[in-house]
Amino acid sequence: MGGAHESNQLFAIPPSGPASAYDIPVRVPTPLPVAFGMGGIAIGGPKGRLLWSVGTGVVPPVTYGSGYLNMATGQESPVPSQVSTQLHREAMLLSPNDTLYQVLFSAQSGQSIETRWSARRSTWVQVGTFPTVFGPIMGISDGGGVWARLPATKNPIDIEDWYVVYEVPGSTRVEKWRIHGNLLGIGPGYAVYIPFSDSQEVNILFPLQHRTLHFRGLTNPYPGALQVGDIGVPAQFGTDSEVVAVGHGFKTEEIVVYTK
Repeated sequence: MGGAHESNQLFAIPPSGPASAYDIPVRVPTPLPVAFGMGGIAIGGPKGRLLWSVGTGVVPPVTYGSGYLNMATGQESPVPSQVSTQLHREAMLLSPNDTLYQVLFSAQSGQSIETRWSARRSTWVQVGTFPTVFGPIMGISDGGGVWARLPATKNPIDIEDWYVVYEVPGSTRVEKWRIHGNLLGIGPGYAVYIPFSDSQEVNILFPLQHRTLHFRGLTNPYPGALQVGDIGVPAQFGTDSEVVAVGHGFKTEEIVVYTK
């Protein structure tokens, strides 16, 4: 993105294939504010709609511009009002098949209500309700299954004992898998963690498949650096993968977990 011009460019980078550039009508002040931020969510695949926003991360946020871009034609249209009110909420998540969901708590019913965005009808369509999980929602599967994390102990200083939680709207069943280790991230259908028993190992758990991948013999390539770092969270950034940086010998390598 450029500087203080009436028009700037936004680049959409897919997991495979060439990147695309789009002119967006937004004026960005210079010098850039410290809390400057921008992002976009591709709804409906590479020829769908791109919901983008440019502004600050302060409270209350300042928005310099936002739009609802047709990636097939490059044409802009105003952000639908029902979406713009949710732009800064963590409850908006993208599923692996590029469907936009939101999960909101209902104080009246004591449940969470999940809806999905219908681009064709320009409205939220209710998917279902489920008992509220008191933990951050980290991902949504195709069809609306919710993935979250919960502490497995009431001890606030124990940061290596977790539950991976899965719920399906319309069902009262809550599935949980316990992890004893440093939880790096959760996405639709998987969890990445360093087991408490071995700090030189990274495990990727696929609980619905009853399968775990083990990456052993990892080392710290840089003195004082984190041995393993999670540098991509699909639920928050609308990406298609989770990227975990690990050390192997004196090299830094990446483990990529694709959600589709």
